[in-house]
Amino acid sequence: AAFIDAQDREVRSRTEAAGGTFVSVDELPVEMRDHIARAATETWIQWIEQTEANGHPARATAVLWAELILAEGGALPDGVAEHLELGS
Repeated sequence: AAFIDAQDREVRSRTEAAGGTFVSVDELPVEMRDHIARAATETWIQWIEQTEANGHPARATAVLWAELILAEGGALPDGVAEHLELGS
């Protein structure tokens, strides 16, 4: 976690030095929020399909990860629970 935190600080610093800004997703236009939400869902599905095609147990791994996210109070991207056939 320390490495990722340091990396995040470095990226933020370099981005801000280059004139970039960071805003809450809630401040983005609805169309952009929808695009990001679709991309999140598609990333899960694409990772599962590609990794399974390479002979690895991606679906089982994704189910475990999704269950952990939910158990810790997190939320899954729309459509992921359905794709994984998780019970409600």
